[in-house]
Amino acid sequence: MLRVGERRLVNIVYDSPEGAKNYTIGLLADSLENYPKGMTTTVYVRSVRHQLERDGLLTEREEFPVRISGMGFIGAVLKMPEKPNFGYHRGIYAICLNGYVFSLEVQARDEERIQQVLSSAVKITSNGNP
Repeated sequence: MLRVGERRLVNIVYDSPEGAKNYTIGLLADSLENYPKGMTTTVYVRSVRHQLERDGLLTEREEFPVRISGMGFIGAVLKMPEKPNFGYHRGIYAICLNGYVFSLEVQARDEERIQQVLSSAVKITSNGNP
């Protein structure tokens, strides 16, 4: 699900022999010019969460602050309704930087696995610019 103006920059899929360890990570970007002036990251994540709810996902955790690789993001976690032998959680994490909103979408079997992926597979380094 891409929003108007949003672009998927990276999509990483990890298929493990142990299915419970599978995950995907997407990095998306959108210009803040596409949104009302002064829109907060919390409002952005809430609107993404509401759109995912319309697509059939259920909210597990509403918007909350979280640090990823030392940077302050706003996150929300949703889950796909369980079906036999199928189910996943999707974490949405966004930050506004340099006129853009950058989002990480992490999909995994459960929220614990999402947190493991965020702490081990996601590394953000700054080039010194704000």
